Amino acid sequence: MQARAFQALDQWFLTAQGQAVSSSFIEELKSWKELKQSMRGDCLLQLGTAGDHNWLPLFNYKTKLIISPCTYNYKNVQSAHVLGLIKALPFAESSIDCLISPMALEPHSWPLHPLDEFDRVLKPMGYIVFLGISALSLWGLALRFGNLPYLARGLINPVSIFKLKHALLHRGYSLCYLEPFFYIPPAKSKKWLDRLEIFNELGKMISPCPGGFYCMIVQKYIPQHTNPLLEQVFWTNDKHPAAMHPVGCGSRRSSINGINRSN
Repeated sequence: MQARAFQALDQWFLTAQGQAVSSSFIEELKSWKELKQSMRGDCLLQLGTAGDHNWLPLFNYKTKLIISPCTYNYKNVQSAHVLGLIKALPFAESSIDCLISPMALEPHSWPLHPLDEFDRVLKPMGYIVFLGISALSLWGLALRFGNLPYLARGLINPVSIFKLKHALLHRGYSLCYLEPFFYIPPAKSKKWLDRLEIFNELGKMISPCPGGFYCMIVQKYIPQHTNPLLEQVFWTNDKHPAAMHPVGCGSRRSSINGINRSN
């Protein structure tokens, strides 16, 4: 079932609709000024093939991988392809610097969403980039009624952006970027998508309907801790003056102060 859903998504991204959304997604990524400064490292993993995935060159990572439960047969290869399940990623804990999820949550029902699996493989201070379809938009309604090419009703389900944001914040992620985009109605032909491009410009100012898609970037926040080796040195060596011991450790500082007074 999951392989069928991701194959359908892959085919949809190659349609006129999918290519138009991909182009807008690239523009959204470019508008985030910290993209090239903050998002860099060793390994990037994209969840699902998502057609030609032309946004990958924007990311400055040494290794770029794509994992999908279905085979990849297209010529536009920009990264290595791994065959595997999204909800059981074959990667070690804290081994990925950046995850890209182009509608990779939509094939899963909400209680079974693989967010915990994302969190497991992502390094501390790593990023997740979500491209999702807005559940309350015209595109979300078209998806629910099975009116989008290849995306059969019940195969792909829109995810509430509010529920996703709450789930990520609950896991300790910090929100870096969140913007709705693509206000064009769900026309199927490139000709009509081009004619209705004016809706994208109007939607940035005022729109009666929410943007059809959203771009969300979050960072896995891990508070910094004192180096364990330094802690051991401070706590085991009584020759250090009290001022060198960590502030807030009252019992230890009191005992040292007592020793100093007795001497």
